[in-house]
Parts: sequence; C-alpha cells; structure tokens
Amino acid sequence: MKNGYTADDGLGVLGYLGLTNLTQQEMDFFNEKWGWIYHYDSSRGGDLIRTTRKIYCEILPLSIDSHIGNGNGKSKKERLSRETESRYKEFDRRLGRSNLSHILKRA
Repeated sequence: MKNGYTADDGLGVLGYLGLTNLTQQEMDFFNEKWGWIYHYDSSRGGDLIRTTRKIYCEILPLSIDSHIGNGNGKSKKERLSRETESRYKEFDRRLGRSNLSHILKRA
C-alpha cells in the first residue's frame, strides 16, 4: 500500500465513490486540511480512506456551516450534526458497495 497519500488521492476516493458534489470552495478546504489531518491520522493508524472519510464527513460540514446565515447556536449545531450524520451514512454505504478497500490493500 502506498504511503504518503495526498489530498488529490483523497479527492480521487470521493470521485471513485461518486461523491462528486463538492464545490470549489469545499475542494480548496479539503486540500487545505488534508496535510494536518492525514499526518495526525497516520500517526494513529489512519490511512487514505479514514482521512478522506473524516474530512468529507466531519470537516467539510464545518466549512459549509460557517457560511450559512445567522441562527442560534443550537439550530446550527443540530444542522451540522444532521449533515455530518448524513455524510457518514452515504460515505459508508458507497464504500461498502465498492471494492476500494481491497484494491488499496493490493496496491
């Protein structure tokens, strides 16, 4: 398995899974956060899929939420929680239907 994956590799995973609805702003944010999160996850046994999943499901909704209009803290928190949960379900469903994990293990 390849070491030292890049943000482009992570975006490639999203593309492979058909999660291609990212805006340019989200792709930029994904690129910006990749290095730190990948390094942190790698030191804890993380890998390409885990880092991609974390950024797509947890980090990107934060960037989206910061640009959503005003609202009280509770409603923003609930909206963020729903978005994160929805993304986790969709990512995991698509990953489960793919053979990506097996492909990466052989690489």
